[in-house]
Amino acid sequence: MSAESLEGLSSQELDDIEILRDYKGWFLGLGIALIILGIAAISLPMFVALTIDVIVGAILVIGGIAHIGHAFMSRKWKGFLLGLLVGILYLVAGVVMLGHPMQGVLTLTLLLVAFFIVDGIFNIGLALKLRPISGWVWPLINGIFALILAGLIWSEWPSSAAWAIGLLVGIDIIFSGVIMVGFALKAPDL
Repeated sequence: MSAESLEGLSSQELDDIEILRDYKGWFLGLGIALIILGIAAISLPMFVALTIDVIVGAILVIGGIAHIGHAFMSRKWKGFLLGLLVGILYLVAGVVMLGHPMQGVLTLTLLLVAFFIVDGIFNIGLALKLRPISGWVWPLINGIFALILAGLIWSEWPSSAAWAIGLLVGIDIIFSGVIMVGFALKAPDL
């Protein structure tokens, strides 16, 4: 990027370009790592879905036990009953996810739809903020793609639950990796 092409940019835009140039290697490394992780997720979609279900279920069980323990340790506190109920909710949700992993996968698939909608909106917003910077179109493409993925999952739910999490998360991770690589390759060499 020539000095002439930098004229007229705001100080924030110049700072963003400087950061991009300084961390170009990190952008490239992260992008390659994300691409590899995305390929792994696509290769084993049901394994990824069930693994995520088990991890979330275990976290909820542990969180539920912690909430219940805390509630009883502070039972004189006026928030005791609500703390206890939150703990029971966590615990029950975690046990259900661990005991019925396919129901958990169905629920997580709906959460994935919500994630892709929010991810798409945020990436489109990021693209609009970065618009003067070379490569701004990459987050725009990622945002549009995330919204398309949300629509695909929703249109095929519940039958898509068996493959959607691993496959679509893998695709989204690959696109994020491609964006990072794209930014690294477009980074100005001043």
